Amino acid sequence: MAEAQFDPAAVSSMTEAVGERTGALSFVPTEHLPAWIPGLVVPRGWQPAILGSTNATRVLTRQQEAGRHWDGCEVLNLYRVPGTVPETVVLSNADRTLRDCGARDIEVSKFDVPLHYRLIATRSTGAMQIGTRAVRAEYNYFAVNATAGAALIEQIVLVAAEAYSDLASDIEVLTAGLLRSLLASIDSATRQPASPRTSCPAAAPLPKLPDVTATAQGEQ
Repeated sequence: MAEAQFDPAAVSSMTEAVGERTGALSFVPTEHLPAWIPGLVVPRGWQPAILGSTNATRVLTRQQEAGRHWDGCEVLNLYRVPGTVPETVVLSNADRTLRDCGARDIEVSKFDVPLHYRLIATRSTGAMQIGTRAVRAEYNYFAVNATAGAALIEQIVLVAAEAYSDLASDIEVLTAGLLRSLLASIDSATRQPASPRTSCPAAAPLPKLPDVTATAQGEQ
């Protein structure tokens, strides 16, 4: 039996909710990812992949045993936003896709980020089915409202339930690593002007940052 394919475009999403308030979002292709968020770390064993016909800025998969289906999958999408992203829209739609998928045990929290970054950052987790597979899902959203323009970053991490304990440290590398790199990119953009050929932050080496962790704030 063929494995059911994960299609993030098959259900409603945060991008739809934001677009209804700001106007249509512009998808950022893979080749622009290093300029937007330099220094992203890929855990050992995770490989680039293609998600069928669905556009994605980056897709990574992890197979614990050769020749079998993936045990972990990350989908990362970046979007330019034509207007300011309302915080209320992000907070109220953080678990929108999980709810549409019929996920169970949904939990929503906010990342603890210093206020001067002007970053709206949420995490939602839950358990759901993809075909016959039980999966732990995590949806992270980061909305940046900067002087040069606004952006929305969507990170989806799916891990087979039976592999969750083995890949827990990898999940932390992916999620915490994205936040660190994003904050570093924002820091870089405040120190130097954007490239005249693009409004995204110029690439810069990843500086040493204080620890920033995801802390639940009681959002449900």
